[in-house]
Amino acid sequence: MKKFFFLLTCFVFLNSEIQSEINFKPLLDKSDNRNLSKKILEVMPELNDLYFGNEDAENIIIEFVDYNCIYCKKVHPEIMDVINQREDVKLYILQFPVISETSRFYALTILALTKQDRQKAINVHNSLMLIESKINDKILEEILIKNEIDIEKYMQNINMVELEEILEVSYFLARRIGGKGTPTLVINNKVIPGYIKKNTIIDLIDEK
Repeated sequence: MKKFFFLLTCFVFLNSEIQSEINFKPLLDKSDNRNLSKKILEVMPELNDLYFGNEDAENIIIEFVDYNCIYCKKVHPEIMDVINQREDVKLYILQFPVISETSRFYALTILALTKQDRQKAINVHNSLMLIESKINDKILEEILIKNEIDIEKYMQNINMVELEEILEVSYFLARRIGGKGTPTLVINNKVIPGYIKKNTIIDLIDEK
């Protein structure tokens, strides 16, 4: 608990607009018996704009990702198979760039694109997940062009201080639930580190 409040003090430095959008109460309220995934989504709704699946799905998966993570790319099709086969599951993508400084830049890229055009952000996310080799500036540029991204607007958005602050909240949430690396999955009320197969994902969803 002391560690949590130490980290919480870091958000004193966020601008007032961002602070007003953050609500840590769901994570602190021990009387709140809802699934952890739903509590995380209430902390900062602006984090929740990148999602897949049925809007009203009962089961929630949150995936904390790093675009330089090979296991994130390995688990992505496993989760998407579940999403495509079941209408009762919804996936949210949250950023957790832990591997390198370029990881942070790619995370900011997705946050910037989500503000610009959610569907195009989803397309770029999917494209990044398909890159088996190391991502570099040339690969990213090709992906942005292929998805018809307004580069000028993108460059304006990615330099917004607000995005850095949103990313810090996402990073904090991953650490708060015990995330040490990527992928870190929250499947309803369970935190799962690392790669898991589709059948395991389904079993965890169906556990009550």
